[in-house]
Amino acid sequence: MSESESLLSKIRNSCLCESNSVIKELDNGAVIRIGSGVAKARKEQLYKTYEIRLKFISDRKGLHAQRISNSISEFVENLILEDPEYLQTARVKVNPYGSYLVWFIPNTFKIIGCMFTISQSEVSDGKLEDLWDGKIT
Repeated sequence: MSESESLLSKIRNSCLCESNSVIKELDNGAVIRIGSGVAKARKEQLYKTYEIRLKFISDRKGLHAQRISNSISEFVENLILEDPEYLQTARVKVNPYGSYLVWFIPNTFKIIGCMFTISQSEVSDGKLEDLWDGKIT
């Protein structure tokens, strides 16, 4: 079984809030791209980074903000629970903008995080703000 197939199998069996959305995109032709690097899991640094992101969106009421908040919370919980030594990521690009970021433990392919992200370079500042605030979906 290839790395992509192993990862896909784990995503299909995952209970994370965004897993079904990733599978839907993959079933509709999206491609999963596994990152080439395996990184030492710097849990404290990741925790702080995502804590800041949660704080940034805490007052946002849009669906995108709620999705990110839920998936970040899951990731942080699993990061603490699993206490991985190394992490790897994969991305599934979505049209017209955005992608799913999947965090997993190398070798076992255990999924510990899955979140839908939109880069500021993909949309205008106004559109991103509207997504955060729920003015558009």
